[in-house]
Amino acid sequence: MKLKGIVFKLFILILSVVLIIQIFQFTFQSIFLGTFYETSMINNIESKISSLKTSLTKEYSEKLPSTPQGANKLNNTLLKFSHKNSSAVIIYDLYGNSRFGIPSNQSEGLLYVKVGDNDQVKVDISPEALKELVSTPSFSLGSDIIIKGEFIISENIMYPLEILIDNDSFIVNDIYESADSNSEKTSKNNNYNQNDDYYENISEFNCEIVFINYTDITYNIWDSYDSLESILFNEFNNYLDLNNENQSIDILNLEEVYYKTDTEFYETESIVFFEPIKLNNEQFILGVSIPYTPIENTVYIIQNYYVYYFFFALIVIIVASFLLSKLLSSPLLKLNQTAHKMASLDFSKKCDIVSNDELGTLSESLNTLSSNLQCYKTDLDSANIKLKEQLDFKEMQENIRKEFMANISHELKTPLTVMNGILEGIEDNIYTESPEKYLGILKEEVDYMKSMVYELLELSKLDSPSFKLNKSIVNLNDIFLKINNKFHTLVREKSLTVNFNYEDGFVIGDRNKLTEVISNLFLNAIKYSPSNEEINVLITNINDRVMFSIENTGTHIPIEDIPKVWQEFYRVEKSRNRDSGGTGLGLLIVKKILDKHGSSYNVVNTSNGVQFSFEVASVKE
Repeated sequence: MKLKGIVFKLFILILSVVLIIQIFQFTFQSIFLGTFYETSMINNIESKISSLKTSLTKEYSEKLPSTPQGANKLNNTLLKFSHKNSSAVIIYDLYGNSRFGIPSNQSEGLLYVKVGDNDQVKVDISPEALKELVSTPSFSLGSDIIIKGEFIISENIMYPLEILIDNDSFIVNDIYESADSNSEKTSKNNNYNQNDDYYENISEFNCEIVFINYTDITYNIWDSYDSLESILFNEFNNYLDLNNENQSIDILNLEEVYYKTDTEFYETESIVFFEPIKLNNEQFILGVSIPYTPIENTVYIIQNYYVYYFFFALIVIIVASFLLSKLLSSPLLKLNQTAHKMASLDFSKKCDIVSNDELGTLSESLNTLSSNLQCYKTDLDSANIKLKEQLDFKEMQENIRKEFMANISHELKTPLTVMNGILEGIEDNIYTESPEKYLGILKEEVDYMKSMVYELLELSKLDSPSFKLNKSIVNLNDIFLKINNKFHTLVREKSLTVNFNYEDGFVIGDRNKLTEVISNLFLNAIKYSPSNEEINVLITNINDRVMFSIENTGTHIPIEDIPKVWQEFYRVEKSRNRDSGGTGLGLLIVKKILDKHGSSYNVVNTSNGVQFSFEVASVKE
């Protein structure tokens, strides 16, 4: 390893950076970690206390709890905070008397439930029995349980015999349990001793748990002088002293205070918080105590840990130096890979070497050469693609032209054949009787050919680049009513019923072309509807569009043929009988007109028939 080589320079750089980071981290943890830990813990609990204080002030701004149930509700709020933050929470009056937060004594009840319209019913249960229930995961605030026992409504108290939780039975009364063991004295409906009149009216009650006094179950806070509640009670006077060194309490100027307790008086160290709180315009003091675990032992362990950590870091640095020597040869490998790719006419691979030495210059030159070759190749490929597209387009156009001409020839061959046959018959004196009949047939064929030529010219006009719509404000309702009157005779001949429902139908479009669209759709509905069926026409507004839909009942289009209805010379009748349809170009003209209007259109089979629809921009748009 050369002293001026890049490997050595990288080795020194990485070693210096790693050592600086580790020294900084070690110094920070040794000096500031304890302070940071204590500050973070205090800020966190202060934020939660502030939130609790705001909640209590808002809820009890006008009235303090005046009933045991109300007091239990407030205590329950404090107990939830206490359990969630592993702390003690008590609200004192200005004379040091605890008003809320001290766990309720046995006379106040351990368990309250909601039964029917009774929001808080006291359950007479022993702490031992409730402690067993609390160990059940499904037994918690808000849980639904079933209590078998007696409910004295006048006293708002329930005397339980058995409690069911998720089909698990818990006997909470010794009398009930003894009754269960004596099957001869047990009722089939009520599992209790019928000869025992201790319970007179045994029933089952569906209940919801609204309050549980956990603290009374687990321990008595006054059993330990070192408990959080005891510490909080003992430190109350210190709080008053801190606010007024002359011992004269000014209840209007109490300040927020927090400090760590003196380990000389307590076995465990804790942090106590006192701050004034107003409930119903009455001054109280909110006290909170949390256990404080010193971090000095943790810092000591970390310091010892770093001794081993430095040995591990040294091994990592040695390995990293070895890898750097490998890394030094990687630019040459990348140049070689790029050259091989270029030889295979693959110019996507680029050298990402960035340096001020010869390798960087060579990499840049190679990338420039690759980019130039890629541009030439791209241009050539693009030209080939365009040429292929043009050839494909011309081939497609030629196929379309051939198919179109074949269809036209097929459509024209039939009327020409009929006309030629009639004319030859007249010429040979075959049709000597009723010449007007054959003249009528000739006229029908001429009209058909005339109609086809008109539609072919219309298609040619629509496909012309110079064609433009003559747009104006058009009322679709007015257009349809005129078309309906025009085809009234056809509708009456087939005994069809036209149902017309409409809303505001003003749109922006070419009146003549839209009239042609609606006429074509309406005429198709008449032609393809069996007699005595219905034609349902609906004009409605959808956002900034007007939708026109027409449904003819009594017939359907085969599902596989639905995409073909917009093609030229398509007819549902495969025999191409003109009695059941026109030239087969009408819907193609409709499609091209609607495309010119930028409209969306659709055809679907409904439960009753076939529905055509399209949308046009409304005047509002």
